[in-house]
Amino acid sequence: GGLAQRLLRTDRALDHASCVLAADVLSIYPSLHQRHPLVKAQVLEFWTLLGGYLLSSQGDRMSSANSVECRCPFLDKDLVKIAWALPHAFRLSEKGHEKFILKEIFRNRLPSRIIDRCKQPYRAPDSAAFLDGRHADLVDDLLSAKSISQCGVFNERVVAKFIRKLLSKPIQRISPREDQAFILLLSTVILHRLFILSDLSIKENVYRGDLRVTDGRYLGEPREESLQT
Repeated sequence: GGLAQRLLRTDRALDHASCVLAADVLSIYPSLHQRHPLVKAQVLEFWTLLGGYLLSSQGDRMSSANSVECRCPFLDKDLVKIAWALPHAFRLSEKGHEKFILKEIFRNRLPSRIIDRCKQPYRAPDSAAFLDGRHADLVDDLLSAKSISQCGVFNERVVAKFIRKLLSKPIQRISPREDQAFILLLSTVILHRLFILSDLSIKENVYRGDLRVTDGRYLGEPREESLQT
């Protein structure tokens, strides 16, 4: 959303990353720029979120970890083909109601409180899990000015203002868009620390043997000669 975008720097490096993603999507759907905005949004979400996130992190990995094999009837190839061919008004009503045709099909079978209720996305506690005071040291470390600066992708002034705003309000009053922006910020910092600063690679160093780097620290006891330097 707009809030998350304001947290990011606006420079050529990030613009280049956006261009790479756009080129990747257009290589699969070359006529996408000529399509209806609704189609563009669906294709982008289909290409960037469905397989790598929704079906992986929230689907197969979660279910397999609990010895469950999922069945997703709405991913049937024939059904997907029909859905892509539907008129735009059948997918999204003029009033912005999602899954419009699906709701109309079941309108006489389900109560109106189900059919007409607002969409309720399922989410983890998000920012509430980190800003309730139990993990203050961790949050202070991850979102410190130095940590944000090291990432190199954020507008440090906007981020600092955003963090002050979140910390000044009760967690119950943090909005969904603030939740999403916070998780973008926090997860980016964690990924940068794990995979860029630490590199999670196997390295030979002054510590004993080849040790895996995690969170910037080598695991294991230091060699005797390293203690003498």
